[in-house]
Amino acid sequence: MVHLGSQRFPDEREYKTFLAQHGGSSNASTSMVHTRYHFKVHAEALPGALARCAREVENVHAEYSRNTNSDGRKLLQLRRSLCLPPYSNFSTGSLATLWEQPQQQGADVAGMLRELWQQCYRAGSTCVAVVGPQEPAQLLQWVAEAFADMPSSSSSSSSSSAGDDRGINGSVSNSSKDSISIQAPLTADTAEEQQQQDAAAVQPQQRYPVDVAAPGARGLLVRVLPQRELRELQLCWYIPAGAVTHSSCKPWQWASHLLGHEGPGSLAHLLKAQGLVQSLDAGMGEEVRQGRGWMFWRLTLSLTQAGEEAVDHVVATVYRAIQVLQRCSDEQLQKTWQEAATLAQLRFDWRDPVHPLAAAQSAAYSLHYYPASETLSGPALMTQHDVPLLRWFVGQLTAPNMNVYYSSRCNAGLVDGKEAWYGAEYGVHQLPQAWLDSIARYQAVDCHSAEGAAADVPQQQQRQQQQEALTPVPGQLHLPEPNWALPTDFDLRLEEGQSAAPAAAAAGAGVYDGAAPPPALLLQQPGLCAWHRRDTSFGLPKVHLRLHLVTPAVYASPAATVSTRLLLRVLEDLLLPQAYPAELAGSSYSLDSERGGLLLRLVGFPGVAAQLLRLVLQGLLGLTAQQVRERFTTMQGRLLQGLTNWANNNPAQHAEYGAHHLLQQQHHHNAALLQAAAAAAPGQLLALQQQLASGSDLHVDLLAYGNIGQKEAAELVREVQQQLQPQGLPPHCWPPASEVLCLSRVAGVQLEPSLSSPAAAAAQGVGKEGGVTAEVQQPQAAAARGQAGEQLRSQQALAPDGMAAAAAGDSAAVYITYVPVNPNPSNSNSAVYYILQLGPDSIETAVLLDLFVQMSSKACFYELRTRQRLGYSVSLSSSSLHRQLGLMVRVQSPSKRPDALAAAVRAWLAGFRVELQEMAAGVVLQNQKKALVAKYLDPPKSLQEAAKRAWRPIRERTLQWDRRRQKATAAQALTAQQLLEFFDAHLCPAAVQHKALCVQVWGGRKGMLAAAGASAGEKGTAAQAAGGAVAAENAGGGGAQQLTVLADDVEQFKQSQPLMPAPDVFMPPPAAAGWGIREAAL
Repeated sequence: MVHLGSQRFPDEREYKTFLAQHGGSSNASTSMVHTRYHFKVHAEALPGALARCAREVENVHAEYSRNTNSDGRKLLQLRRSLCLPPYSNFSTGSLATLWEQPQQQGADVAGMLRELWQQCYRAGSTCVAVVGPQEPAQLLQWVAEAFADMPSSSSSSSSSSAGDDRGINGSVSNSSKDSISIQAPLTADTAEEQQQQDAAAVQPQQRYPVDVAAPGARGLLVRVLPQRELRELQLCWYIPAGAVTHSSCKPWQWASHLLGHEGPGSLAHLLKAQGLVQSLDAGMGEEVRQGRGWMFWRLTLSLTQAGEEAVDHVVATVYRAIQVLQRCSDEQLQKTWQEAATLAQLRFDWRDPVHPLAAAQSAAYSLHYYPASETLSGPALMTQHDVPLLRWFVGQLTAPNMNVYYSSRCNAGLVDGKEAWYGAEYGVHQLPQAWLDSIARYQAVDCHSAEGAAADVPQQQQRQQQQEALTPVPGQLHLPEPNWALPTDFDLRLEEGQSAAPAAAAAGAGVYDGAAPPPALLLQQPGLCAWHRRDTSFGLPKVHLRLHLVTPAVYASPAATVSTRLLLRVLEDLLLPQAYPAELAGSSYSLDSERGGLLLRLVGFPGVAAQLLRLVLQGLLGLTAQQVRERFTTMQGRLLQGLTNWANNNPAQHAEYGAHHLLQQQHHHNAALLQAAAAAAPGQLLALQQQLASGSDLHVDLLAYGNIGQKEAAELVREVQQQLQPQGLPPHCWPPASEVLCLSRVAGVQLEPSLSSPAAAAAQGVGKEGGVTAEVQQPQAAAARGQAGEQLRSQQALAPDGMAAAAAGDSAAVYITYVPVNPNPSNSNSAVYYILQLGPDSIETAVLLDLFVQMSSKACFYELRTRQRLGYSVSLSSSSLHRQLGLMVRVQSPSKRPDALAAAVRAWLAGFRVELQEMAAGVVLQNQKKALVAKYLDPPKSLQEAAKRAWRPIRERTLQWDRRRQKATAAQALTAQQLLEFFDAHLCPAAVQHKALCVQVWGGRKGMLAAAGASAGEKGTAAQAAGGAVAAENAGGGGAQQLTVLADDVEQFKQSQPLMPAPDVFMPPPAAAGWGIREAAL
């Protein structure tokens, strides 16, 4: 509610409007102990934003309604309900708790809110963090001025429970108990003295007197019946408040490191080898005071179908792993703790710079618990070894102190309770005696083996024993082996005379113009293009590798798509024992599939990255039939589970998915993927793997970016060449340049009567599979692009130009309503996804779209969410589907019909013309343009972001590395007339070029009936119900041609629509054409 106005700034839109005009945004959140407000804004507007920083009942209820179908929320509230107040209280709020019940009881909610604010939201409980490029003294002055009038604590109420009271260092400020106290930044002379004072200030604090664990509420098995296809086991142990007097040892992090490890000898490795679990996660759950208060520490295991039949074995095996820690000697405890501490230090020392907003959020929170000098390092590092504390912590991991939450559809018939707020169906039982007996029996097996070490069992024999039986074998579980991926080379690859000055300093000096030096072309040959750029400006000794393996094989059919996903999951599981230690040490990879092929992302220290790249490529190409068969059932079950659970997504997600499915010429629907996954076989994976290994119909784009020299990059390119041997793609195998349908009405062909009105036919020769493509030779475009070779080609689609066809056939606007079947009728929320097509990507259109989104998003949110209270989820943003630009508005509502939501969106769009004209006529437009230019020219904040910017032009085949600078130049030249003409031509519902698709997902049982009736009569009624409001509006003078498409009409509709014009793309010529190879570096 603080965002809706104050005494100083009474206009409820002023705060958001000010931020929007200066390229910023804001939000707030409330947890068990803390309320957090945060914003970001361009640096020059920081003083005004700080000054402004200091009717939500229905919106709160809408947020609550949105989450009532979430199994995660259900389980969270269920866990809380089994505890004592205040933790067991309903934590979100709803219409019943904030309006209906208070009215019945005569309670004054507004008065209670004011009382809470007066008691808790005071200087004594507040920590403020500000991150900006200005001098610390300037930041301190602004903070002092903005918060000087913040009321001091009216009593000794909350400061002791909120955190410690400290001064601030640099740009971080923290309040004292009675008033805002701002401390000047430290100098070299006073730093040591201040550090000693900070250390002295961190004394054991008053603990929470509340014991949230209810008597008799531990040692329980809680069976939960989930909505989704879920097989999850959560083992939760309660750690009481006051047990940990300091957080420098972090015993919970040490336990997570060992029990959550996935290398050989680990709990996860064993249970996966037995085919019982899909994933395992260990760590702190709900907690207060960053470990100094009470906490729930838990293990979460995602079970396979076989795991559901052996839950007792899984639980007993967990206690075998815990016993490994309990039986460690003091020397082993110190060694394992030091390993975890070393990895934490490594990740902290060589982390990417944190985004300023995230840094400010983290610092403000940490100031409650750490001195200013440890605001960043305190939460991350383990600095004090404490053997007794480690032993005490692992001693808490016992069965009497544990609750097991078992979520599975198999629990149907075993539940007899229903949680009051989110409706979780559950049953509470004592832990079965058979489970307790199994725990004791399993732990006894390991008592005869060496402490913490693997038994002397040959690896092959051990794996065979694991696979053949679930009987525990001594030595299966042991402490992690030494980490092979610990880096030793931290040197920066500097060129002669180069300085490693941070990029942020260069940006602060005003040298960044939005056009970083483009990567250099390292190699080009048929089948492979490689780029390289050395970047040490962030001072990080890491390299980012990106590989795009372009091949039509991965998306040729639903079966091919499923086979690709399964193949990558098998590979991930195979490599996990080696890749997991590397991830702990700061080097990691991901391999994903998409329409055009495979995407390999790898980041790490140079030496480790090279080994990891070799590991991934050899694993992909050397996968054996036995390795596939051993893992296939588990991975197939995991994929089927994910595809099945897709139905339980929120209506807003289904609406967006429906838009993408309808607008793309080729898009394999989830239903088709689910059918293909059920029929998949190991042989399909092996056939796909063999095709990839052959190198035929394969092209690779590669970027080596960061702390890597040219020769090192060349070695990695040679590794890729030798492993993949890509032979290139013939012209017809490249992904089509145009894949998006153009919403059009072209006369000539009638659709079946199942559509509510006849649709346009595509021009002659164009069917569902799209038009023919041809490559047109074009000269070198620019110096940066020219590095890609002398014969770059622009691929243009010869399918009919949808924009031109529509203009030739009719000059009226096009409005398509798509009503897919709601796959989750139990969710009563409804949603619309409203997208306006603007045409292929270009600098001018993209800048106009960005400017409009920046100027209108807050107005859209205010009108549809704040004023009309249509729902909690309201957003307006730009859309770029295969580089086809669009404007998107998404609304999800717990009570409004989708047709009413769609009408509200259209009405807002039509009415916003007046407000836009007012903004365009004054100083607001200049501020908005200035903010947009600053956004374009904003330098990357991390090495990861810089690598992403360098990769995107390669990935999209534009090679426009100076695009941000071009957009900034275009934004500076924009006029009010251009903006208004853009709105009048495309965005106004009555505009001639207005091409709108509105996907409507109808919630609940009535929505299912409205979306797809069982008979033709019901279907016609559904179309009338869904499209009636729009049809009436159009008949009233809008002039738009409207069409309602139901689920059964999708393929027919796609056949009737032409393709959007293809954006320019650049790519190498086919291998057969022959071309010059630049490989001097190799």
